[in-house]
Amino acid sequence: LRKMVFTLFEWVNSIADSKPKYRNIVISENMYFFFRTVSDRKLEFLGDLVSSSYEAFEVSSDAYVVSSVEYHFKGFREFVDEVEVLLERTTYEDLKFVKPREDMRRIVAKVSKPNIEAAIGQFQDRLIKHFKSDSLLRPLIATKFFKYFCSKYKSLEKIAYKCYGEILHPSHGEVLSWLNGQDPVNESF
Repeated sequence: LRKMVFTLFEWVNSIADSKPKYRNIVISENMYFFFRTVSDRKLEFLGDLVSSSYEAFEVSSDAYVVSSVEYHFKGFREFVDEVEVLLERTTYEDLKFVKPREDMRRIVAKVSKPNIEAAIGQFQDRLIKHFKSDSLLRPLIATKFFKYFCSKYKSLEKIAYKCYGEILHPSHGEVLSWLNGQDPVNESF
C-alpha cells in the first residue's frame, strides 16, 4: 500500500508539472483529498505520508495565495517584501532615502476600498473556476488569501507610519473589517 501511495504522489506531481500554470491547484486539491480521506481512516502506518500530503497541500495552497495576491494587487507584495528585506540592513529613518514616498503612495492607491472589493470579487471568480463547487478548499484558500493580504497590508501600514510619518487610509483595521464582511462560503461562491 505504501508503494502505491508513493506512486500516487509521483503521478500527482508529474500531472502538476505537465501544467505549470495549474500546478499549485492540482497539488492542493489532490494532496488535501488524500490527507482528508486517509487521516479519517486512521491508518497509522501511513501517518508519515498523511503528514507529507498535508505539508504539500500547505506549500502549494500558500503559493497559490501568494500568486493570487500578486495577480490582483500587482506590485503590492513585492514592495512590502522588498522593504522588509531592506529593513534588515537599514533603519526606518534611512529607508525613505532608498524608497521614495511616491513609491509607497502608488502601492497604497492599488489597495483602496474599491480596488479591494473588485479584487475580492475577481478572486472569488478564480476560486470558482479553479476549484470544484463541492470543494472544501474554496473557504480554506479564501481564508488564507484574506489572512495573507491583511498581514502584508499591516506591514505596509507600519512602513508608511515609521518611514514616512503617514497614516494609511484605509487602515489595516478597516481592511480587516471589509474582508471579515466577505463570506467565502456564500451560495454564489
